[in-house]
Amino acid sequence: MDRQACRAVLIGAACAVAGCLSDRPCKVREAALPDARGVHAEASTLLPPMPVSATGPTRGQAPEAPVTKVSATELPPPAGQVAVKIRAHVNGNPILEDELREAMVMRMGEVLAMPEARRAAFFQEVAGRELERLIDRELILQEAMQKIKELKRPQLLDQLKSEAAKEADRRIKDVKAATKKTNDAEFKAFMQQQGLSVDGLRRQTERNFMMTEYIRNLIYPSVQRINLQQVRDFYDENPELFSRTDRVKWLDVFIDASRFPDYDAARRHAEMVAERARAGEDFAALAKQFDHGDSSLRNGEGLGQKRGEIKPVQAEGVLFTLKPGEVGPLIDLGFGYHVVKVVERDYAGLEPFDTQCQARVREKLRGQIAEREYKRIVDDLKRRATIVVYPN
Repeated sequence: MDRQACRAVLIGAACAVAGCLSDRPCKVREAALPDARGVHAEASTLLPPMPVSATGPTRGQAPEAPVTKVSATELPPPAGQVAVKIRAHVNGNPILEDELREAMVMRMGEVLAMPEARRAAFFQEVAGRELERLIDRELILQEAMQKIKELKRPQLLDQLKSEAAKEADRRIKDVKAATKKTNDAEFKAFMQQQGLSVDGLRRQTERNFMMTEYIRNLIYPSVQRINLQQVRDFYDENPELFSRTDRVKWLDVFIDASRFPDYDAARRHAEMVAERARAGEDFAALAKQFDHGDSSLRNGEGLGQKRGEIKPVQAEGVLFTLKPGEVGPLIDLGFGYHVVKVVERDYAGLEPFDTQCQARVREKLRGQIAEREYKRIVDDLKRRATIVVYPN
């Protein structure tokens, strides 16, 4: 079975689990869902044991099976091996510190970008948020596994795991390519240098994939119910998102008068270039052939698009009188001429409520609804769960 067919089966299975079976595949943008997306080269220097404050000994109601509470966060290690640290229990299932380390890698760029005096505190803030994300993911996966079990269709779980494994294979391949460690042994050694592991990356990717496939299909019915009136209301209530300023995208050829016998000769040459542009010749080619400035380095594109940004300033008044496709009159600078052509033109005011605008509004609404529904689902799961978070 090819990937497209497998994905169709998988999405249908997730819809069945979520109670939203449909005759068409469920597709919706991912919103606010964690995903392992890279290995930072300097992560190892900022991955010591991470203190994370406890968010409370318990939350919500007790689970059906009692949670085993531990007085220490270390499991007895095999002889000669480092202990495994537990950072939280979610309905009795542990979240290990190694998982938190793996999840933190994608955030190390943000940490390193902070001023050094703020970096340690910011690191702890990020670590706390990532631990919350891992708790959310564990809750969602537990719910998904329980629903699949209730359906008494174990093949659904097999299909989900199979597709997740393929996604992990692709992710590992991408990371290998990004780090230029195509040899398995080199890649493993590189990951170990960062305090990471290939197995950890695989597990993160598989679990993120399974969570996303389940949650997206719970959210799908809500985002499909957006009607035209909702789109119009959003447009009317948020005019600042659809306001436009005067903008012009333009092309430019500069003719330097010092390269001609006299100023009249320079003007005649500039008029010739302008006439060829008006006749429809490729402006980028004309710039490459005739420009004496730097627009030829930009395929003829002029500098600046908004009022006050356009260079030279003498061109601004001409450009904002032209329509798209028009070549303007020569702009005389006293030492040469500019030949200009307008490519795109936006007029100040509210963007029209056309099909393109409506599509963008729908996308914004989908994102808002998806984020809201995701939070509602997770909050509901947390109310019914017992979560224990351990201080380091």
